[in-house]
This record gives sequence, C-alpha cells and structure tokens, in this order.
Amino acid sequence: MKIAITGTTQGLGQHLKQVFEQHGHKVLEFNRSNGYDIKQPQRIVDEAQDCDLFINNAYDGYGQVDLLYSLVDCWEKQNNKFIINIGSEQTRRWSNHHGNTIVPFDWREGQRAVNYRTHKLSLTEATHYLYQMTTWPQLMLVDIGMLDTQPAGYWSKHRTSRQPIRCEDAAETIYKLFDSRDMHFVSELVLRPLVWLNK
Repeated sequence: MKIAITGTTQGLGQHLKQVFEQHGHKVLEFNRSNGYDIKQPQRIVDEAQDCDLFINNAYDGYGQVDLLYSLVDCWEKQNNKFIINIGSEQTRRWSNHHGNTIVPFDWREGQRAVNYRTHKLSLTEATHYLYQMTTWPQLMLVDIGMLDTQPAGYWSKHRTSRQPIRCEDAAETIYKLFDSRDMHFVSELVLRPLVWLNK
C-alpha cells in the first residue's frame, strides 16, 4: 500500500515511516526539509492523491486542520481511503479515582502550550465533524500524551508520576490498528502514559 506521512524527520513521524516501510509499504514523506509546508496543503494533497492512507502528523498551528479539510475534499467518496490525525491527550478530560476532573495539561508551560492545546482541540473538533459528515475517506483520531521526544530528564522533572510513551511503541500500535482493519470500527484511539511503578 502507499502511505503518506507528514513530519517524518524526527519523533513519531520518523518511527511511523520506519514501521510502515518495515512491513513492505511505500511511504511518501512530506516535510519542510524536502520542500513541503502543511500550511500550504494543496501541493501535498495533489501528490498524495493515489495514496491509501494519509497520516496527518506534523504540527504547525492550524496547519493540520487546513490539511485535513483539503484532503477530505480531494478524497471525498473514494472508497478504501483512510486518514489518521495525530492529536494530543491534552485535549482530553477524565475523572480520577476521587471523581475530580483531570485535564492532562500543565498551564505553567505558558502561552506556547496554551496555543498548542487550542490548535489540537481544533483538529479534534474538525475530525469529529468530518467523521459524521463523510463515509469515505474514513477518519481516525489518535490522541497521544507525553511522547519521549523531550530531552532526557524532562518528564521526570515536570510530571514525576507518569512515564512517557516511546515513539516506536506508539508507531507500532498505530500500524497494528491499521493493518488489522479495525479502523473500520474505531474512530478514536487514546495512548496515555503509564504511572511510574515505583511511585
């Protein structure tokens, strides 16, 4: 199969590229380093027209949302086309064992973090809307928290009770879900960090 992935030069995107190629798929890479900009999506969409799966991974403001809408417009009503949007656990809320609402977001990180959460919330809302409005392409949202892309010691300093997710593990999980064809039945996947066992 032919797979398009944005943001493959490092982190999750790099591992997604590796795992799909290891399983025999052809991967098209769309990165700034090879001349692509998700904020100018039309060139990416044009070159990804014959792909079977598009992984909307690269983050740049509202660029993921613009790219998603452009891609859905191009792929509308084309059977067996799939789009995976890489969101963030920071857009989620859940209750702890005391019944308190938890938002996995550290406001001390400042304006940049606030902007990031806002942009990812927009991607979540766009995915939900388009999922209800379209049959094909099929859409999936993967919300991931605390990937191990930060410098050594970052997470232990900022969030001592949670263990970051390894990029290779997240990439393998996404691949297995796609390969199993469970994307026909699953619209959202949340990958949450584990609690440190020694805490």
